[in-house]
Amino acid sequence: MDQKQEQENKAVKGEKDMIIPIRCFSCGKPLAGFAKEFKERIEKGEDAGKVMDSLGVKRYCCRKSLLTNIDLTEELMKFNK
Repeated sequence: MDQKQEQENKAVKGEKDMIIPIRCFSCGKPLAGFAKEFKERIEKGEDAGKVMDSLGVKRYCCRKSLLTNIDLTEELMKFNK
C-alpha cells in the first residue's frame, strides 16, 4: 500500500496524523521523536506538563512547539490533487 492510499484510509476511518515541526523553531532541538508518545499519553488523560517533563522537553520554546501545534492535515489534503 502506498503512502497516499494509507492517508486516504486513515481519513475515511477518522484518524489523523499530526504534522509537528521536526525541530524547535527557536533552539533547534529535535522534537519529532516525542510527538507520537506525547499525543498518545495526552489522549489517555495525562497532564501535558508532566508528560513533557518525563520526555525531557524542558525549554519553554520546545514546549510551546508541541502544545500549540495545530493539525492541518485535512486542510493540506485539499491541495494534494
